Amino acid sequence: MIGAIVRAVLVAVIATLTLTATVQLSPTQRPLAVAIYLLVMGGVAVQLLLGWLRLAYPKPPASPFDTALAALPAPPRPPAELDRLARLLALSSASALHAHTRLRSELRPVAADRLRWSLAVDLDADPATARAVLGEVGWALLARDQRDLPEREAPGLSPAALAELVANLERIGEER
Repeated sequence: MIGAIVRAVLVAVIATLTLTATVQLSPTQRPLAVAIYLLVMGGVAVQLLLGWLRLAYPKPPASPFDTALAALPAPPRPPAELDRLARLLALSSASALHAHTRLRSELRPVAADRLRWSLAVDLDADPATARAVLGEVGWALLARDQRDLPEREAPGLSPAALAELVANLERIGEER
């Protein structure tokens, strides 16, 4: 607390000297200088009062509940890859161009591999079977020619369409 008092006195002395110099060198600025001086002195007084209040009423010790709550481990964060995929799906539902360029590049190899290994179906060579397995939404996204880009402002896939696409991809491995 002694350090706070010394700092307050030092600030008060500097403010008083600055006020005196300002009034002597520029008498037209006296009202502004006095207002600033009073503001600084009020800030010093508030700071001293807060320090005295902290001394008079110290912070109570932590309750057993607070101690137990602080001892709990933080909940585990989801893997970074899961966050990346969640952002990819959110952006794909907002923009058809993003769905076509980014989501398609992620899901096309997955769909091709699952079709090839589980059903012995080639995504490009056997389009009728692949279309039946992937569904219309999956086929429209994954089998479309890469040069056929949607408009930039076109809406993306709805969350229901994304859920259907993911469910169809997951079902491919189960159909043995």
